[in-house]
Amino acid sequence: MKNPLTKQEITQLRKRLQTCERRIIETSNWDTNYFYDGPLPSEQYDKMLELLRRRRKLLNWMCVYTENEIRRIEELDTFLTDTMRQMYSDLNNLHAGRSAMPNMKPYNDSAWLEARLSFCYNGIHPVLEMEEDAYYGSLFDKMLDFLSAEEANLSFRSAYKAHRDLMSPLPDAITEEKHDLCSALLGLLGHPIYSVPDVLRMNSFKIKLIMEQERIFLG
Repeated sequence: MKNPLTKQEITQLRKRLQTCERRIIETSNWDTNYFYDGPLPSEQYDKMLELLRRRRKLLNWMCVYTENEIRRIEELDTFLTDTMRQMYSDLNNLHAGRSAMPNMKPYNDSAWLEARLSFCYNGIHPVLEMEEDAYYGSLFDKMLDFLSAEEANLSFRSAYKAHRDLMSPLPDAITEEKHDLCSALLGLLGHPIYSVPDVLRMNSFKIKLIMEQERIFLG
């Protein structure tokens, strides 16, 4: 696919991106020779969010969806669809096992199950190298390390969430919604901080199962 941006525009956008990423590193007071171990002081979040949104916008401007990038989207869609099936299978097993525990019946009316699927930096080769890396000029590995570490503090949403009330029936996992791409990938591509090029380089994901329940005692 021919890039609609001129060489001058690409060079300018790349310089602005690299300046933005340097400011992110400076604002977070982060020694990039080590893993980012955050979290940031609360007074820095507004400034950091502005920088992260600017970085996302610059990367998305530069993205023209090369054949290689389109192929990567297809690979991620297949992978995340399979991962979502596993997530639902695990959630359904937890639902069934918990429902079958008679000694926990007093908690049944308020038992709540949740599964979350999201990017995980702490894996083997979590960030994929791509042939377009030099074109963007981003520190993808370091930036995804930072974004992953600050996910909760910056109010990021997971790639996909599934909720289950213990007393409600379980719907079909994958046929709940119909899209050209799976819901988890759509969630990442529409993320307020991750850019499209960031998502294409994500190579490690995690499933997190959460159970909440309560029981009221009267005196």
